[in-house]
Amino acid sequence: MRASGAQRGAAGPQTSWSLPRPEQVVPALYLCPTPIGNLGDVTLRTLWVLSRVQLVLAEDTRRAGILCKAYGLAPLRLVSYHRFNEAERIAMVLASLRAGESVALISDAGTPLVADPGERLVRAVLAEGERVIPLPGAQAVWPALTASGLPVLPAHVEGFLPRTRAARRRRLQALAGQAETLLFYESPQRVLATLQDMREVFGDRPACLARELTKRHETFWRGSLSELEKRLKGEAPRGEVVLVVGGGGAGRGAAESLSAWVDAMLAQGLSSRDIRKKARSAGHPGNQAYLLAEAGRDREA
Repeated sequence: MRASGAQRGAAGPQTSWSLPRPEQVVPALYLCPTPIGNLGDVTLRTLWVLSRVQLVLAEDTRRAGILCKAYGLAPLRLVSYHRFNEAERIAMVLASLRAGESVALISDAGTPLVADPGERLVRAVLAEGERVIPLPGAQAVWPALTASGLPVLPAHVEGFLPRTRAARRRRLQALAGQAETLLFYESPQRVLATLQDMREVFGDRPACLARELTKRHETFWRGSLSELEKRLKGEAPRGEVVLVVGGGGAGRGAAESLSAWVDAMLAQGLSSRDIRKKARSAGHPGNQAYLLAEAGRDREA
């Protein structure tokens, strides 16, 4: 059982972790990111805050319990916060802040408010003139982007697309002209349909499908939208997916870069099949590399 504030004293609870420079937890709403899969990705600062606030709001208290147990945390008050009880919980948080208490908001996984509830709470707290303190931490978007092989900046994070096909295609058409790299969340049940719509609306752009990020079966599939679509038809992904798609004009730039890469491989004497295999390992679309290699041989013949 966690000790009371008087019993804990200045040193706080006994744990196997500590901050190099301990900070005072003040009356405020803390937005605390949690791991998206690997429990080791929680930050020391998040643990520090969760061990000292008077109230923790969790999207799912059972999921929060797994994290708390792993790090020996026993929040004074741990309550659920989701879209069905937002009004009640907002009133609770505001009362706590007025009483000089500190509050933490965590989601099931990743950064609060990113595809998770919390926006109404933050607006209400700010409207009351109370502090909101965001903590950096784990989320799926940036690992997927940085390992995709596509331009990292500028980037546009779209999040989840509409579920219905007509609405999804309308939104994709609105994004088709953007030059930034595009990032989307998608469920494994809808990702194939989404890839088909992207190919038809965007054209066959370079892309990356990242799934099970930070977990044991973390996987990155890189290639054109059509190649990812074909691969999904033979091997459906499990777990939440992040799709990273080249922006408008990326296809031409990527094609020019791939053509130069293929020419370099041909100069080394590699066969077209070897170039396709090597291209896939390097994150290039294998079939396109193969066709460019065959075209290059025809030019030399």
